[in-house]
Amino acid sequence: MRVYRTDAENKVGQELEKIFLDSSDPVEIRLENFPKYVRRQSLKRFLAMYELFKRVLPVKGSVVECGVFRGFGLMSWAKLSTILEPENLTRRIYGFDTFAGFPAVSDEDQRGAGKGRVGDLQASSYDELQELIAQGSGLLDMARPCGLGTADGPLGGLGNPGGKGGPCWRNQQEQ
Repeated sequence: MRVYRTDAENKVGQELEKIFLDSSDPVEIRLENFPKYVRRQSLKRFLAMYELFKRVLPVKGSVVECGVFRGFGLMSWAKLSTILEPENLTRRIYGFDTFAGFPAVSDEDQRGAGKGRVGDLQASSYDELQELIAQGSGLLDMARPCGLGTADGPLGGLGNPGGKGGPCWRNQQEQ
């Protein structure tokens, strides 16, 4: 996948990685102190999602993210829901992605600053996300369902054993 960063931005990322890896603190402590190691843009993105989630608190229904990529949004929505509405056990968090990137690119995708290519936005994060979701309340401190689906598993069929899209944490808990 192409990365749209300048050489200076790439250098900053490499320096942050070195500082993170060279820290004598255990990884768990480093993760608990994540603002030290993340770019301000990533923190700003999370805070923007926080502000959006606060606006939908009075709205009933589920959160559906189409285009999970590496899971930043999906896991942010799940954790924000747990933090901001701990009593709301009816809200569901769903994420969908092919994880294979763009299957095709049209002429319209070639306009503007970014030129889309077949395979762009491919991510190998599916298994990792399934593992995190399967850990449920223990690992994620989540008291509500979170599911992950792909083109192989539609919204109503998140329990798709053996195929991408299932089983999700909710289905395991309800069995």
